[in-house]
Amino acid sequence: IAAKDRGAAGESAPAHALFLEKVEYPEEIWI
Repeated sequence: IAAKDRGAAGESAPAHALFLEKVEYPEEIWI
């Protein structure tokens, strides 16, 4: 991330079968 160059990151996981299952927020962020 610090390099700001996606090519420097190497290979990433293939996108198939990846999905967002759950999002949790800490209680202290709610007003």
